[in-house]
Amino acid sequence: MAAATFISAGAISWPHTLLMIATVMAGAFAGAAFARRLPAIWLRRLVVAVGSVLSLIYFIKTYA
Repeated sequence: MAAATFISAGAISWPHTLLMIATVMAGAFAGAAFARRLPAIWLRRLVVAVGSVLSLIYFIKTYA
């Protein structure tokens, strides 16, 4: 519903949207290929590390 509202209001920059769609798809395919090659334990560690770092960054930005 939100997407339909933005589209009907003309509030979407289509060139930017199409570029974002293309890069998201490329990143998804590259990420999936990388994740398949990585051993499961290292993939888990990478996910936890990225999540922890992002949580710390957002905490510092919010409360510091």
